[in-house]
Amino acid sequence: MKGEKISSDKVKSNVNVVCRVRPLSKQKREISSTDSCVELSPKDNKKLTVCTLNDKHVCERYEFCLDHVFGCESDQETVYKVAAKPIVDSVMEGFNGTLIAYGQTSSGKTYTMQGNLEIAEERGIIPRMMDTIFKTISEASAQTEFTLKASMLEVHNERVYDLLNPSKSALAIREDRCGVFAEGLAEVSIGGECDVCGLIKEGAANRAGAETRMNARSSRSHLIFILTVAANDIETPC
Repeated sequence: MKGEKISSDKVKSNVNVVCRVRPLSKQKREISSTDSCVELSPKDNKKLTVCTLNDKHVCERYEFCLDHVFGCESDQETVYKVAAKPIVDSVMEGFNGTLIAYGQTSSGKTYTMQGNLEIAEERGIIPRMMDTIFKTISEASAQTEFTLKASMLEVHNERVYDLLNPSKSALAIREDRCGVFAEGLAEVSIGGECDVCGLIKEGAANRAGAETRMNARSSRSHLIFILTVAANDIETPC
């Protein structure tokens, strides 16, 4: 993960860890009168404190330092610009980039990564990423030709499935000189932002899901969205 800027500071590491604190859900507000167990410093956006009750009902405080902490009021655009856009920019410069959303059920992973595709301000990282990529392509030299391909897979019960070709059985994991890959994983050519939104909806519909006490439609698998960007210089004819 190599980037240009996070706020006004350059990325100082190849790996950055950020935390986004989601608001209390309606269910939590109905069953509990207590405030959030997470405290954020108004003067430092890199620290958070978690308060937990021990066996004696005494609050124990644990402080964590990260590269950035987003509070409950953080919006999708800010999260994208700080946590993801530097990675996307570096991908367009020829580097590999990976962004991992980690958290328990109903913590807001899908909302952060995908968001609401029908409401502009609620779109998540992936659709905003495509905005950045197509903007970069539109500003590139006319002598550069870009090719975009996307894949979606899920890891469920230690098996890998192609979300864009659900009729296939579990895919085999292979490794060659280029690295680890899922054999037979479908790659779909991308011609515009609408293509990506369609793929996200299609892949999400094919995911394994189940109802939990915390989420009426909880994904029971890990999803991986893979975007390959290739740029080739077109020779100028004599």
